[in-house]
Amino acid sequence: MQEQSPLGHRIEIDIPSGVTLFGPNIEADVHLLIALGNVVRAASMTDQALRGLYCALIGSPYAAITAAGQMSRQLIDWCQAVAKSRLDLTDEQKATIKGELATLISLVERRNRFVHDVWARGATGPSLIRSSKGNYELSIEPVTLDDLAATAIGLNGSSVAITNWIFETLGAEAVGLEAQLRWIQEQSRQDIE
Repeated sequence: MQEQSPLGHRIEIDIPSGVTLFGPNIEADVHLLIALGNVVRAASMTDQALRGLYCALIGSPYAAITAAGQMSRQLIDWCQAVAKSRLDLTDEQKATIKGELATLISLVERRNRFVHDVWARGATGPSLIRSSKGNYELSIEPVTLDDLAATAIGLNGSSVAITNWIFETLGAEAVGLEAQLRWIQEQSRQDIE
């Protein structure tokens, strides 16, 4: 299948074996899957930024131990609590990160809907179907490529904003705290060899 890149060039896309496409418009389904993959990739990068923020706020590379494997919302809650309690942050610095994390909550929720709701394709296009605990009724919400793109763009923007906040507020050395233990371990391995 050929697609047009953002630069206006046509590119050919081979559909991997095992990927199921739905009609009637196969090209539209390819676009949908690419956009959904973009949301998933952006969310993973946001989680990395959140782990970095948590470690930077705690001020220790050992915070990576408790941050590892945590869900986005848990990391957001922890970051909010630590940022609020840090006595060395100004009210403006706290407000900035609090605002970024508040925006991120809605983006993470949106990402969760895209990943965990049931995807359906009706006469009007793709929709998300969700059930709620204790209720047999289903909610149905149409989905567009614009919805997916806006979520991915928002998640990517949050990742950059969080990393910039760490750098500007806590310093360059705080940006890498999340990876520091792995770096130290790798250095000691190389010294042994």
